[in-house]
Amino acid sequence: MSELFPDYRASWETDAHRELRRHAVEFLRKEATPNQERWAKQHQVDREYWNKLGDAGLLGLDLPEEHGGTNGDFGYSAIVAEELAMAHDTASGWVVHSPIVAHYINTYGNEQQKKCWMPGIISGELVLAIAMTEPGTGSDLQAVRTTAVRNGDEYVINGSKTFISNGTHCDLLVIVAKTDSSQGAAGVSLIVAEVNNLPGFERGRVLEKVGQHGQDTRELFFSDMRVPARNLLGAQEGLGFYQLMQQLARERLAIASTCAGMAEAAVLEAIRYTKEREAFGRPLINFQHTKFELAELKAEVLSIKTTVDYCIQHYINGHNDPATASIAKLIAADKGVAIVDRCVQFFGGLRLHDGVPDRACLCGGPSEQNLWWHKRNHEGNHQPFAVTRRHVGTLSRKPTTRASRPSASTDATSEPITSGSSPSQPKPQVKRATSWWVSTGPAKAKTWSGNWPWVAAMAASMASWPCASTRGST
Repeated sequence: MSELFPDYRASWETDAHRELRRHAVEFLRKEATPNQERWAKQHQVDREYWNKLGDAGLLGLDLPEEHGGTNGDFGYSAIVAEELAMAHDTASGWVVHSPIVAHYINTYGNEQQKKCWMPGIISGELVLAIAMTEPGTGSDLQAVRTTAVRNGDEYVINGSKTFISNGTHCDLLVIVAKTDSSQGAAGVSLIVAEVNNLPGFERGRVLEKVGQHGQDTRELFFSDMRVPARNLLGAQEGLGFYQLMQQLARERLAIASTCAGMAEAAVLEAIRYTKEREAFGRPLINFQHTKFELAELKAEVLSIKTTVDYCIQHYINGHNDPATASIAKLIAADKGVAIVDRCVQFFGGLRLHDGVPDRACLCGGPSEQNLWWHKRNHEGNHQPFAVTRRHVGTLSRKPTTRASRPSASTDATSEPITSGSSPSQPKPQVKRATSWWVSTGPAKAKTWSGNWPWVAAMAASMASWPCASTRGST
């Protein structure tokens, strides 16, 4: 039921999946989209929203029926993740709660733990979070400093965590801690803490972020916090690192599904705006270059959808393959951010305003490979550049001069990425060589469309494209 591709249907998508999609669209249109601005100001969703998600049957979609779930496949979670993005939701921590953390408990918890926690997880009475990242540690989970020392029938936990999604509302917290500090990965364990009114547990400040202002991302602190030893996930200590690695495929596919929805929502908003906005006496969508850009963007969205759906089918078929899931996340995240950035350009000066839907998507989050930043020079021009591991040493270099700008046939992304320019310096190189080529003049644009006739053909059908996503309207 894609609006850009009405006839598109993933190989794994059944009639039951489609019914869930219609239900999710209706629920999110009513309960999520209208509240985004308010949630952004208060830096958290309403606590009651989690109960509404549970009442609507949108939590624990692929958890066992005996605990209140629907026993569906991963496709159910992928649909809701995609529709949250289509609804322009940047506040909910649903992806952390339902398809990610809930499955740590479902997969590694014993029957007593599942009976105790699963009903609340599925109903929304218990909100989940996972405490991995630490100040100065980042993604190096073998180097975590939070300790859990066994003392009789309890673990005494000390340490701190940062960048914790659902940090405000979480009732259950899965903590990554060292139960044996003399070991590396073999000393890591996962322990579940019931944190409400728990002595030694402190919620720190809500972190100010570039985007996702409605997401309650916090610091957490543990000071001699005592947790029952029976809350250990797994049959013994030291299995935490293995458990984390086993769940990577699910996490990456959930994020990839979100990015696929984000990309399509951005293109739909760009189409809507270019149909409404007039310049030089006609709508922007009537300009040839606008049609070329939108045609390319539509093609890119389809490439994301097919890649992600292939990887989801692979996972549903029983292949818990982190490498294949990584392909989905890499393609969806990198292409998704690039698509949103190009869509933002259609909004002109409005792109500086927080209320632009595509700008909200843009600040949603990076992939594991690239951190996408955005810079504006003194004229307000807006260009993306990626900071990757191989670019760490290039940020202090002088900006690329106009004389060294690559030609149209050169891969502009292969050049070193620089930190920016001042008003007295030439404009930095344009990352997308094809866009720079088209902007050089009508003759070049004509040559471009002649070399890629499918773009011209797609552009000719632009008038029949949907005006905007109805998912995000009220």
